[in-house]
Amino acid sequence: MKRLHNPRKHSALVPLALLFVSILLDGLDQASLGIVIPVLSKEWGIPPAGFTTAVVATNAGVVLGMVSSGWFAQKFDRRTVIWVSTLFFSALVLLTPLVSGIEVFTVLRLVTGVGLGAMVPAALSLAADLVPEKRRSAAVIITALGLAAGNLLAGLTGGIVISRMGWEAVFWLPGIISIAFAGVLRMGLPRREPVSHAATDGAPAGTGAPAARVRDLFRKDLRLPTLVLWGLAFLIFATGYNILNWMPTLLVEYGFSVEQAPLATAAFGAGTLLGGVLMAAIAAYRGASRAVSIMIGVAVIALPLMALVSESAPITLFLVALAAAGTATPGTGLAALATGIYRGHLQTVGVGWTTAMGRCGSIMGPAIGGLFLALRMPASSIILTLTIPAVLAGFLAVLFGILARSRDLKEIVPQATATSGNPLR
Repeated sequence: MKRLHNPRKHSALVPLALLFVSILLDGLDQASLGIVIPVLSKEWGIPPAGFTTAVVATNAGVVLGMVSSGWFAQKFDRRTVIWVSTLFFSALVLLTPLVSGIEVFTVLRLVTGVGLGAMVPAALSLAADLVPEKRRSAAVIITALGLAAGNLLAGLTGGIVISRMGWEAVFWLPGIISIAFAGVLRMGLPRREPVSHAATDGAPAGTGAPAARVRDLFRKDLRLPTLVLWGLAFLIFATGYNILNWMPTLLVEYGFSVEQAPLATAAFGAGTLLGGVLMAAIAAYRGASRAVSIMIGVAVIALPLMALVSESAPITLFLVALAAAGTATPGTGLAALATGIYRGHLQTVGVGWTTAMGRCGSIMGPAIGGLFLALRMPASSIILTLTIPAVLAGFLAVLFGILARSRDLKEIVPQATATSGNPLR
């Protein structure tokens, strides 16, 4: 491994900005699939539910990439994982419009997802280590909001791009930009691994550190927090990705046109961004777990209202934004919780597996949503059903907050400075 250095001697602003943009491009591609489904459904003569396999395959590939990210980061370094993964998924995105038929399309989305997933844990872990301890939660949350920015950009431009250039350009334009940006990442990210600000988890984050294993996340002092965090991640992502992947299709039933449907994705991204800023502010003063709990409460209120109010397009889009703020935004907060629990050589693996458990929810959730579509369940009923996992997620978020204040977890997480408080409280 390359020689370590102290990142406090250098400005973290540029690499953090690059990490934000890299995750933005990831979010742009993920949102693109949901945007083109209403168009491809008509062009290929396949009902929207027929694209469930493609949606599930994409998220399954992301899971595979995320659980592999820690291994790749230890074998090479996080910078290499980030720029190579970006180059990999960008090339596959460019190939997407060239395929025909749902079978090949699904396989290509599976492989693309691997590249998308491998990049995110490495990027978030690196962002955490580029800043002092008291700024870690905010840095991770803000960097992770690149996903929301990508969703917003895709939603705002998707309808225009489809109407003027065809659905193929929804993939071509991001693919070209991402390939060029991979070179920027290679040159702009730190060439030496920064020192972990909390390399106390059984080994130093330097040469000679033992390879982190998944079973290390279940040692006695980490077992319960890990289980609660994984369950919370699963439920939050199951709810949020149902909204992201299927909401454009559901809004067509609400009376939106195919060109207007991408506005659901824009509302999703806007809600996640604004919710993320709010959550970061709450986390700075009240702790990340309390911020996550509050945001989930927003979703529990917004989802039933969305199911009941379908006559007004502006109100519907506003409620979509609130639902996103209460589901997708807490998903970014989970990374902050994970970087607080898992220290040193466990950090990238811990972030990767926590997010991967969330992505398992992103597989199961949209799969069930696709089943509901195949059964011709009304859009309002599908949306109302999403309230159930949101309520369960809120319960686990509160439980995690209790654990964060308990003696056992406080022994795992070193006490923060008096000015910042416990970051996991």
